[in-house]
Parts: sequence; structure tokens; C-alpha cells
Amino acid sequence: MLAVLFWVITSLFFIVNILASIQPIYEMATTPGDLAFEKYVTVTDTEGHKISIRTQCMGPANKTDMTDTVVLLEVGGGSSGIDMIGLQSNLSEIYTTCTYDRAGYGKSSISEGAQPKSSVKNIMYQAMNQIGFPINSKEKRVVCIGHSAGGQLCRYYAEELKSIKGIFLLDSMPVNRWAVLIAKNTSADV
Repeated sequence: MLAVLFWVITSLFFIVNILASIQPIYEMATTPGDLAFEKYVTVTDTEGHKISIRTQCMGPANKTDMTDTVVLLEVGGGSSGIDMIGLQSNLSEIYTTCTYDRAGYGKSSISEGAQPKSSVKNIMYQAMNQIGFPINSKEKRVVCIGHSAGGQLCRYYAEELKSIKGIFLLDSMPVNRWAVLIAKNTSADV
């Protein structure tokens, strides 16, 4: 029995490592070199660690050409901003759109500590400000489009930043639904 348990745990470990390697390999194969619309910025997390963040912006670049609405794209957990390139390129025909690789994903460097949502928001905010994306503008409406875990970040950002006037959730479950699903077979009051 112990040998079977060891085999299962070892197999799961190798599967997780293989899956964790797929995203960077896929990205290097499909986007060799630097893309014209990507830019790297250095930000500081809430614990003072420096992190290199890759941003990707498309659409009208100068502020006079921007529409009143700009779009921030947030990817799901384990993804990089390049996963939104199809949606981003379509939206960028009308809107200025930006996405980024969160710390430790895609081509951004890994953060030394855990990243609570407040630190993720702080990193996003710094990165968007450095590239000139009007994340906290009084003149522009920011719409946040989030897939999966990125949708939950959009919800959090909308609570924290007055400039975010709308969110679109793509295959994203509200946080309180997880509690209902987990507590479904218990007597916990949710």
C-alpha cells in the first residue's frame, strides 16, 4: 500500500512539473523573440522585491487617438498575457488594450514571496502606469476583461479603483460560489 501511495505521489509530482513547463515552451515556440507590442517594466512588490513584468499593449497609442474607453485584459491562473492575443487584437481595432504577465508567469520574473491580491493589484497598477496605460484616469473609462482567476482580479480591481467602470468575466465563477460548492455536503452556513 505504501509503495502504491509513493508511486501516485511521485507520478503527480512529475505530471505537475510537465504541465508547468508547457506554457513557457508553447510561448517560446509560438512567439520567438520580442513582439513589437511588448514592453518590459520593473516594479516593486509589497515586500520590496523587484520584478520584471512583461506588458503587451495594442491599439491607439497616443492619448489623443484613444477612445474614452480603454481595456485591461486579465488572464486566468497559470496563463500569460499572450493567451489573450486573439481577443486583444480584435478589440485593439477600436480600443487601446493592455495585458501583462503576472509575476512568475509567461515572460515575467518570479516574485520571491507569495502574491496576495493586494500585491497583484499593486504590481498591475505600477506596470500600467509605467507604460502610460490610464489605469486610474478620470477622463477614461477602464473596462477589465478577466478569464477564470483573472475575472476575480477584475472584480477586486473594480472594488479598489474608481476608474474601472465595467468588468467582463469569461468563464469565471464568483468567489462566494466556491464556498457554496465546498459546503454543499456539510452543515456549514454559507
